[in-house]
Amino acid sequence: MYLDKESCHIHFGLGARQIQLYNLQGKVIREWLVPQGCIFMDVSLKNLPTGIYLFRVTENQGVKGMRVVKI
Repeated sequence: MYLDKESCHIHFGLGARQIQLYNLQGKVIREWLVPQGCIFMDVSLKNLPTGIYLFRVTENQGVKGMRVVKI
């Protein structure tokens, strides 16, 4: 995963279906559908306040999580 102030570049395996971004209170802030055959996406963090967020990537094999800090 690569992060700058406005976006995050996320790599994942084939079979990923959905990416969700949560705040620390567990609320879904943003959601993206992953196109079939895609192995990475650039997702926007624009207009989000600084803080800690959690990414959840749903794949055929299960769910993976990542934490990101926007500064």
